[in-house]
Amino acid sequence: MCEHKPFGLTLSEAIGNGQIDDFQDVKFSPNGPVAYTVSAMSPTLYVVDVASAQIVTTVTTAAQPAALALSPDGSRLYVDCRAAGGPFLYYPLLQVFDTTTWNLVSSIHFTNNGTGSADAMAISPDGTRIYIANRLAGPGPGYSFISVINTATASEIAIVYLNGAN
Repeated sequence: MCEHKPFGLTLSEAIGNGQIDDFQDVKFSPNGPVAYTVSAMSPTLYVVDVASAQIVTTVTTAAQPAALALSPDGSRLYVDCRAAGGPFLYYPLLQVFDTTTWNLVSSIHFTNNGTGSADAMAISPDGTRIYIANRLAGPGPGYSFISVINTATASEIAIVYLNGAN
């Protein structure tokens, strides 16, 4: 496991001395020393107070959470789940959580052919768009594209193909 050192702590120290593994991403709240991380193996989101090195909250996600994006004001956490269709079926789902209540606000399905995965995502500085990097496998070389999600409508609004695919 790759060790990140937020505020002088290793990530494994912050979430239970390494008892849980396969962490996929980590984001920090703009509102204080709080970190968010996901474990693909457990499907769990961990909310960690990095000052005390304590898990504050755990939230069950869809299968194989992989990437996180946090709204600029810290009120929404977006969790990309790779295998919402079941083990080894890659039908990605973007789950949106309210960071105050940890209620699921919405679930957004986005483009994928069932044989690839979404590996990374970023949110625009104004919080209106999420960009999700996807890679698809298949017969031949495969291809990559970026899904663009409108956060206000909770819908995919564009696909930007890479590698000459369309």
